[in-house]
Amino acid sequence: MILMVLPLVVSAYDCQVDGIYYNLNSEEKTAEVTSGDTKYSDSVTIPEKFTYDGVDYSVTSIGENAFNECRITSVTIPNSVTTIGTNAFFRCSSLTSVHITDLAAWCKITFDYSHGCISNPLYYAQHLYLNGEEIKDLVIPSSVTSIKDEAFDGCSGLTSVTIPNSVTTIGSVAFRYCTGLTSVTIPNSVTSIGENAFSECYSLTSVTFPNSVTSIGALAFSRCWGLTSVHITDLAAWCKIVFSSSDTNPLSYAHHLYLNGEEVKDLVIPNSVITIGDYCFESFTSLTSVTIPNSVTNIGSCAFSYCTGLSSVTIPNSVTNIGYATFWGCSGLTSVTIPNSVTNIESGAFLDCAKLEEVYCYAEKVPATYSIVFEHSNYRNATLYVPASALEDYRTTKPWSEFGTILPLPDETGIENVAKQKAERTYRYTPDGKRVETPKKGLNIIRMSDGTVKKVVVK
Repeated sequence: MILMVLPLVVSAYDCQVDGIYYNLNSEEKTAEVTSGDTKYSDSVTIPEKFTYDGVDYSVTSIGENAFNECRITSVTIPNSVTTIGTNAFFRCSSLTSVHITDLAAWCKITFDYSHGCISNPLYYAQHLYLNGEEIKDLVIPSSVTSIKDEAFDGCSGLTSVTIPNSVTTIGSVAFRYCTGLTSVTIPNSVTSIGENAFSECYSLTSVTFPNSVTSIGALAFSRCWGLTSVHITDLAAWCKIVFSSSDTNPLSYAHHLYLNGEEVKDLVIPNSVITIGDYCFESFTSLTSVTIPNSVTNIGSCAFSYCTGLSSVTIPNSVTNIGYATFWGCSGLTSVTIPNSVTNIESGAFLDCAKLEEVYCYAEKVPATYSIVFEHSNYRNATLYVPASALEDYRTTKPWSEFGTILPLPDETGIENVAKQKAERTYRYTPDGKRVETPKKGLNIIRMSDGTVKKVVVK
């Protein structure tokens, strides 16, 4: 009876050989390194194969949590390992080195990066050794077609990396925390770069992109504080890249774009471009002007946000939609021209444009707008020019009605007439600075459109 109520004890591993615990697959004759009764410590060398009960097993994987919180100082991983599980080396803070004998085999390991778990021992060790010699100038073998997720995560000992034309994808967090890297050239075979691929690479100063890249994952270059230049060879190809989110485009940190070796300041979008993608030129602060052709029909979200060097922008008559926060934070922007074709302007499109003075909107039907389109910009002191036939519609529709002055477009009234209207227009302000449509009892300050006080009226 006593035996019946005792709990059933199940072993967490199948066998132990030379101090390493394994789970066995008897059918495939493979083994997975796992945790055991005693925590691993010091230096651990995982064999490529071993014999147990007269059967030869090949070590093909390191299981989840296998070395979790173990006090190991170095680990040798054989070429036979193809997968390393979730949190396999989590909190192995004593690790100082990882040893391998085949770089191509290492690049092909599948690290379980689900939910941001730490599987790669390099995250803690930071130094990778190939046949006993530390890798500083990394040359990826030409047999590698994909640099897997987490492949070199945390390898701060790297100072350079050469990626061959055989590689088509660079996985998520592939080079995260490679703080010794100073420059990276992406080959013309790569089509996608995963999320956080180069994030936290603090020493990275330049990155070169080929025409082949079509997508860059979220935060791919996040916190690359040292970036000073982004190099490309095809502007049309750059406009078509899908940037997953803000802080994905390396221009957010570099601020300078080079086309075929020459810095771009006066940007001319090629005629082949139909859509300027989301975040395409975000934080391109050295940009001073942009010419957008009639081929462009859509300008994406945050496409030019924080381009603080832009002073004016003319949107072509082919564009129908101006995306979310497209020109957000363009603090140097003073003049904007919106064509008749625009029917929709999304939220925050001109948010924080502090120096905005003039907006020329040719749309005969007031464009649909969302909240805070012009919020925190200078629009309440700026002049809005609109078609004469639509003056009343703009004057009664927010946020357009909140512009300081609303006048007919110059080509409808003549430039001299517009200047005269602007000069003679006056407003009434309450003592606390609020503009009022009709006089109120008490003190009323009457100002010219340039802000000067014409007279003070006491009612």
